[in-house]
This record gives sequence, structure tokens and C-alpha cells, in this order.
Amino acid sequence: MSANHLTASCDRVASREARNILTTGLLPAVRQLGVEFAPSCPLHPDHDHLLRHERAKQPATQWQWRCGECGKIFKSEHYLDLHLERRHNDTLPAASDGTCLADYCDILRCPSWIGSLRHKAEHRSACRPAMLEARRALCQHVMHDCFVASAIGVDLHHVFERMDERYCHALSCAGRQRIRDGLEPSERTTALAADGSHTGYYAVAGLLFLALGVLYASLLVWFGDTRGDAVAEGLRARRGRQRRSRGGGWLPRLFRGDSAGCWED
Repeated sequence: MSANHLTASCDRVASREARNILTTGLLPAVRQLGVEFAPSCPLHPDHDHLLRHERAKQPATQWQWRCGECGKIFKSEHYLDLHLERRHNDTLPAASDGTCLADYCDILRCPSWIGSLRHKAEHRSACRPAMLEARRALCQHVMHDCFVASAIGVDLHHVFERMDERYCHALSCAGRQRIRDGLEPSERTTALAADGSHTGYYAVAGLLFLALGVLYASLLVWFGDTRGDAVAEGLRARRGRQRRSRGGGWLPRLFRGDSAGCWED
């Protein structure tokens, strides 16, 4: 396959989703297990056919993108993608050395692939077990050969079993149905690390609840003090009015026998 044909047939949006899953999800997670991508792995960044074009995309402003190859400005990432495909194919590696990451979206569960799968479910597309079995065999082959130990004492067979369970087992008719029903997450890498990997999450959640409790208690104390001051001020004002009403004016004093001073002059 020529490089031009691979570039034209490779879905850039799906490849971008797969690349994001690999770089922000799968790779950091497996590093916690003590492994790295093998240089021969098709998912290794060195084999990402469109990676150079992705790195050549530079945000110019909030609404514009600049081509890092020639400096031209485009109003959207989509138009920059088209420009790179039409004008800068010669900067991409040979097809024999490249991998279109979009081809692995069913294994990595890219968001666009899941959306397409659920759309097909509305048309009652029949499941093809033989095709899925072939994809599962490919997935197992990739997961078996893609990782090398980066630390002493790493059990690569254990790593493979976890990869197989989380990515390859869903490549079946039952697994596809679970994805359609929303029972399988789109990208399950956060649980790949050891059981203690959630400790930080629970610690942060506990601190947040503690902070909310302190804030709530402070508001209650402040509200109680404010209300108490207002009540005390109201009582003082009421007592002042009562004293003025009892002692003020000549008519009340007249009936109490205090009128002498009023009529003497």
C-alpha cells in the first residue's frame, strides 16, 4: 500500500481518538504495571502514520489553526486536516512503516466507533461471530507482543491476562451488545493499576467532604450570630418604644395625676 493511499483511507478523527486513548489512558496505566510499548508494537508512537501531521497542527488563536509545515492559517482543525492531506503527504512515513490507529478503534473503543455501533443497532445489523473471532485473535496477538518489562520481576503473562480481559473479551456478540447497552465503559484503563490505585481519589474526596462540612458549620455559626444580634437589637428597640409610650405625652400623665407641672405657669 502506498503512503498516499494509506493517508487518504485513514480516518483522522478516529485516529486522533485512538491516539488520545493510548497516550492519556493505556500507556500511563500499563507503566504502573512496570511495562512499556515494545518498539515493534503497531501501537507504538513511532509507527503512528499521522503523528507528524498531528504535531504540525498549531493553535493560532481561539478559532484558528496554523500549519506547522508551511505557516498557513485555517479557520478550523478540519480544514487544516484537509490541507495537510492534500499538500503535505510527502512528510509522512512510508506505508510499510505506518499504522493507521483508526484501525484499532474497535479494540480501544473510540467514542466515534461506539456511536457508530449504537447507530447500527437501530437498524438491527446481525452480529458476525467469525469476524469478531478474527478481531479477538488480532487483539490477543497485539496485547501479547506489544509490551516489554521496564522493571525487574514484572510478570508479563499477568499483564497480558489483564489486557486480554479488558480489551479482547469484548470482541464477541455478547460483548458488542453490552457496549450498545452502555454496560461497558468506552475506555477502561483507570482500573489497570494495582488495587491501591484509587487511594488518591478517596483521599481527595474525603478532603472535599471535610471542607464542605467546615464551610457549612461556619455558615451556621455566622447565621446564628447574625440572627441573635438582630433579635437583641429588636428587643432593645421594642423596650425603648414601650418606655417612650409609658412616659411620653401630656394626656397619659394627666390620667396618672402627673399634670400639675403642665398647668402651672
